[in-house]
Amino acid sequence: MLREGNAANRGVTSIMKRAAVLCLAVAAVFLFPGSGFGKNLVFKAEVDKVKLAATEVLTYTLTVDSTLKDIPKPSFPDFSGFNVISEANTSHISVSGGTKNVSLGYVFMLRPTEAGTFTIKPAELKIGDKIYSSAEFKIEVEPPGTETGVMPKAVPGDTAPDKEDGEPTAGRGPSAFRKYPEVTL
Repeated sequence: MLREGNAANRGVTSIMKRAAVLCLAVAAVFLFPGSGFGKNLVFKAEVDKVKLAATEVLTYTLTVDSTLKDIPKPSFPDFSGFNVISEANTSHISVSGGTKNVSLGYVFMLRPTEAGTFTIKPAELKIGDKIYSSAEFKIEVEPPGTETGVMPKAVPGDTAPDKEDGEPTAGRGPSAFRKYPEVTL
């Protein structure tokens, strides 16, 4: 009977040792985020459509989420075939469990310069010796007057002027959705 107790104690001791090592590893991730443990990075690019008419606007969004202290500014792609008509930056910092998370966003509103197929190359982010790349996008721009089937969602209270007299067009058909001046190519 004594032998069984010793074998059982050895099994429990082994399990306790493994549990202690696991607890220490998990604690290291949360207590020492700057030591290389727990550093995560999300670097992604998105477009709101891959096919549009030459009179439409394309939205390109680049997002960086990380627990790193310092995040360098990414290298943006060359938007060949498009004019940048608007650019905005956002940032959000949150702290949870002692870990700081930083989220940076870069939004570009792009208007095509002509019809055709264009490639938006990947954006890049260099951190230390490592280079992160976002996705690459092939964008098909149809000639003016072509319906792409992509209709923007209405924004409640949108009162952007659509006529020379400055009268708002909110709620009056498709022109109520237009927020940017039309360009005929």
